[in-house]
Amino acid sequence: MKQTSKEPYRVLNWPQYNRALINRGAIELWIEEETLKNWFATDSGPRRAGRPRIYSNAAIQAILLMRIVFDVPYRAITGMMASLFRMMGVTLVIPHYTTLSRRLATLPIDLPGLSSPDEPLVLAIDSTGFKIYGEGEWKVRQHGVSKRRTWRKCHIVIDIKTLKIVALESTDPRRSVKPCQP
Repeated sequence: MKQTSKEPYRVLNWPQYNRALINRGAIELWIEEETLKNWFATDSGPRRAGRPRIYSNAAIQAILLMRIVFDVPYRAITGMMASLFRMMGVTLVIPHYTTLSRRLATLPIDLPGLSSPDEPLVLAIDSTGFKIYGEGEWKVRQHGVSKRRTWRKCHIVIDIKTLKIVALESTDPRRSVKPCQP
């Protein structure tokens, strides 16, 4: 039986190919003007004990979203946001990392586009495990030595009415998971 050799891929447009490779590293971030305008908290509502809040919930939520997307600690996200604002020419002050940590505990999260506010929100929660394959599987097949399998647990929360995924978390069995706060 004759083997047909696959013809190698040849780049014909080098300038376009080079631009495509360079653009792989490009990053574009947008921060809504509304968020920047409402960066600082307004003095509304009843007076509570303690120091008044300086930063709005929108500002805290925007920074924490960036923290989640880039998977960086609190200290690093404050530096990253300060650098980003400097590059954008925005003269807003970034909250201290302890402010971010403390406000996260009481931050009301708005989930737009789910069910209407006057209807109850019905969620379905499912958790399933999936096995991670790696070099350990090959060693077991070759040598017959059993070892601890690596598993991950995937937790999915779905809005029953709209069938949208509300939350998704993948956990490592070696890490403890803190329960979500309502």
